[in-house]
Amino acid sequence: MADYFPWAILPLKPAAESNTRLGPVLSPHHRRQLYEVMLADVLSALTSVSSIGGVLAITSCPVAMSHLRRAGAETLPDPGHGGLNEAIAYGLTELDRREITGAFTIPGDIP
Repeated sequence: MADYFPWAILPLKPAAESNTRLGPVLSPHHRRQLYEVMLADVLSALTSVSSIGGVLAITSCPVAMSHLRRAGAETLPDPGHGGLNEAIAYGLTELDRREITGAFTIPGDIP
């Protein structure tokens, strides 16, 4: 029996739309920097675990794409403006198409 490892689904909103709750205390530039640092941390954690089959990010954000490429993550374009649930469902559908039956979702903006 082949080893089986679940995939991580990483839904990511555009950098410009992230961390808006911090708008009163951080400039757009600093919010983007925070977005990039948190994404780099999440990708580092995910790619350092050998029991994860892969990382599938759902995003159309060019800022995120450069980080994702460097980390070796796969990407799908965000399907639209349906929000988090639509992005996760899109990722699950793609993994199901590939006959990957195990997956978990992790936010890209956690420290």
